[in-house]
Amino acid sequence: MTLLTEVIADTPAGLPGLSWPTYPSAKDTRIAEEAIPAGRAITSVGATIERGVLLPTTAAGITTLGAAGISMLDVAKSEVSADYEESEPLTRIVKGRVWVAVEDAVTDGGAVFVRFASGTLGAFRSDNAAGDAAQMPGAVYRSSTSGAGLAVVEKLY
Repeated sequence: MTLLTEVIADTPAGLPGLSWPTYPSAKDTRIAEEAIPAGRAITSVGATIERGVLLPTTAAGITTLGAAGISMLDVAKSEVSADYEESEPLTRIVKGRVWVAVEDAVTDGGAVFVRFASGTLGAFRSDNAAGDAAQMPGAVYRSSTSGAGLAVVEKLY
């Protein structure tokens, strides 16, 4: 019989859209109105169907309280990086910690900004990118990067 002799406190780097396994979270199910990659910011602002979500195309899609969330990785899919297809049910994290790909260096405790114009819609970064990104209310980075890479975002509400 083998005994556990070591406990790893920090979760190793994950994949975009993978939730932090030992941290409580709140999730809901929405319907993708377009192809949406895992680990991207999504919004209900501009949705045309009930419980629909899209990638953000306006600042209001990110800043409107209760509208924004993060698309979760569906580990049941055969491809790790598979997108949610149009009309497919999508799991959205509305509170908790999740891995995301970031475009630039971010700092633990720093504000979370999301692209809504030009570049990759729904992508995460550290600033407003010359007006192309908006700050996600109630979200902070819980890890740091020295450039583009993976970081943990905590959505507080």
